Amino acid sequence: PFASIIDDDIVQGAMPFALDVPELVGAPYNVCAVVNMCKEWPGPTAAYAAHGVAQCRLPFQDTTAPSEDALREGAAFIRAQLDANPGKRVYVHCKGGIARASTMALAHYIINEGREAHAAVEVLKSKRDVV
Repeated sequence: PFASIIDDDIVQGAMPFALDVPELVGAPYNVCAVVNMCKEWPGPTAAYAAHGVAQCRLPFQDTTAPSEDALREGAAFIRAQLDANPGKRVYVHCKGGIARASTMALAHYIINEGREAHAAVEVLKSKRDVV
């Protein structure tokens, strides 16, 4: 998959296909759940179900900003999944893994971890060339 491990919590990348799911759930990614920011792609739901991967779908059109409510919902989902699955990560994606996915990952760091926005952006940029 076109994905980057950001830290112990988040993997960020492009929309996965069914063939990507076994790789995402295994090492080194260790994904237990997915936040799908795509309006245009429901995700490989059968593959997720087969591998026990939970999905939170927050459908926003490419080049549009997610709503504050959606970002809060996504952050709550991420927190709940990380709390329920120690040692696992959440995969945050949009179509290309750049804008909507970055916005959602930043919401996690700001809402769940209390990081300053600039510091959160620097974390993403240090681990992923496209943010």
